[in-house]
Amino acid sequence: MTRQPLLCSILLLASALPVAQAMPVVDAAANRGGMVQLDESVGSQPRMLSAFAEETSKYIQTPTLRTYPPSCLDVPLPAPNQTEPLIGGPFTARNLAGTQTDNWGVEVFRRPCVGVAGRSVVLVRFRDLSPASDIIPIFPLVQLTQNGITSFARVTRDPRDRLGDVYGSQIVLGTGTTLVVQGALTYTFDQNQPFSILVTYGTGGTSGNVGAYNTGDYPESSLGLLLDGYVSGSYYEPARGGEGLFFEVGERANGNLFVFFSWFTYDAQGFPYWLVGNADIGSNLRSVTIPALALQNGGFAGNFNPANLQVFTWGNITFSFPNCDTVQFQYQSAPTAPAAAPIGTGVRTWQRLSTLNGLPCK
Repeated sequence: MTRQPLLCSILLLASALPVAQAMPVVDAAANRGGMVQLDESVGSQPRMLSAFAEETSKYIQTPTLRTYPPSCLDVPLPAPNQTEPLIGGPFTARNLAGTQTDNWGVEVFRRPCVGVAGRSVVLVRFRDLSPASDIIPIFPLVQLTQNGITSFARVTRDPRDRLGDVYGSQIVLGTGTTLVVQGALTYTFDQNQPFSILVTYGTGGTSGNVGAYNTGDYPESSLGLLLDGYVSGSYYEPARGGEGLFFEVGERANGNLFVFFSWFTYDAQGFPYWLVGNADIGSNLRSVTIPALALQNGGFAGNFNPANLQVFTWGNITFSFPNCDTVQFQYQSAPTAPAAAPIGTGVRTWQRLSTLNGLPCK
């Protein structure tokens, strides 16, 4: 039966500003599925934002205000679909001194939190419509109005706050720069409910209304979870305690991701048997096929000669995660499996038993 040494060796691989002057907000005539259409507006904000280190500074006053599940999305952030009517502008962005202008567009869109039913997140994407001007405006102030309450928003490049964004951090805006709306500073922002948004650059800005989130407008909401640390944990079949698996998404020192699993099962004689495996993966994957290995001729507590350890390719196992509480895996043994190994082909859907500390999926 398989033993632990390979498992050990694999695991070693991973070891307050004044409120901006309100601008006109125009309802979109056809606001399908909670999408937004923005109108150009220009307000008056003749003030120096001395707290910003430079014109590209980012306004973040508070710690994380996430109002979406942490597993909702990850970098790189998605782009809007071509069918979404999201372009706001062009509008004129002016620097603080009012001596330079630039033309910008803003896209506001939603994405479903795959694997967490009925949840969504709002994103804001920027387009430099006159890149030849080479003028970078100040980082925008974003305001949200929901249920009659208006507040500045907390926006960030990283939906999971790993970049350490703090007050005064620098972001150079350009075409395609996308930010996540984490929440409002003074009230609990509901990502699914209608709201108004106001984005301002210096003395220029744009605004619009966003309708309620409609799951039916997002076919991708039925996809499985991304393979990241939030799916890591242990899974089992409640009706058959005593068998289970451990699945982990790890990160190497260079930032590359890998996955590792260990399936604690039994052989034909009813003795415990381990199948293990690992594989390097890229980002934004929702399933992975891992070669499963079986080991023989080991010993207890290091009491064996590593030269005698036999490693067999048992077959392949494909993992996916329909939601935060479920793993689905398809297994198929191969002719290379050792004679003493359990063999077979099938599909199993198991429930989550535990998560990793600090990584709740929902």
